[in-house]
Amino acid sequence: MTKKRAEGESRARALTRSRLVDAAVEILVERGFAGTKIDEVVGRAGYTRGAFYSNYSNMNELLEDAFIAYSTQLLTEMTQAFDSIEGPLDLDSIVATLESLATQGRTAYILLMEYRLFQMRNPEASGIPGSQRNQLADFVTGMLESALERMGRKPLLPTNIMGEILSIFYLEALGSVNDSAEANQIPIRKVVDVIVFGFSIPKDQDPQTAASFEGADREQFRAEALDPSREGLIPLVREAIARN
Repeated sequence: MTKKRAEGESRARALTRSRLVDAAVEILVERGFAGTKIDEVVGRAGYTRGAFYSNYSNMNELLEDAFIAYSTQLLTEMTQAFDSIEGPLDLDSIVATLESLATQGRTAYILLMEYRLFQMRNPEASGIPGSQRNQLADFVTGMLESALERMGRKPLLPTNIMGEILSIFYLEALGSVNDSAEANQIPIRKVVDVIVFGFSIPKDQDPQTAASFEGADREQFRAEALDPSREGLIPLVREAIARN
């Protein structure tokens, strides 16, 4: 096989997978994983079952691909949106940007929940490879570090941990929009205020002079953040958002 032919087949394969992923995302959002059938995915993508089995062994693999691809696309759009903001960033501009991507964010949230439910029902199934999880995490961390630099702020927690909890609560906020109980709704503004601004200070401020944060000592947040399980950190952040 010539190099040119191999490259052509590689591009064709990538296009096939991309169209299958796009079709799967649409159906997963509409019906959930249980209602997503191979025949419908390939039909909506314009292919046959042969195209599916040339790229995937089962729907689980396609679900993983769909979540990773869509999350990467969302993070890319976020980066472009923040880069397009002229002048310094502030709370209002960050919130407005995140809210402008709420539709895409809710889709990512649905895909994540569907994947987690599948994993719970099928604990023996292989999870998303660590390298791909790390790639998504690094994307978020880099975006957060860039935002803090533009605002002239320095983090009080490791930025990878700030990025992790920001992702968790941003998606939770999007998922809570339709909750009939107003008390369960989480405004994106609160999430950004608590995590981005609460866990950072101006570069010229001494961290030792930073006051207690939302009823809890910053050292308590830092200690919990360094615990690999994060079991204590998430409840602390949740309480801080509720009090904000």
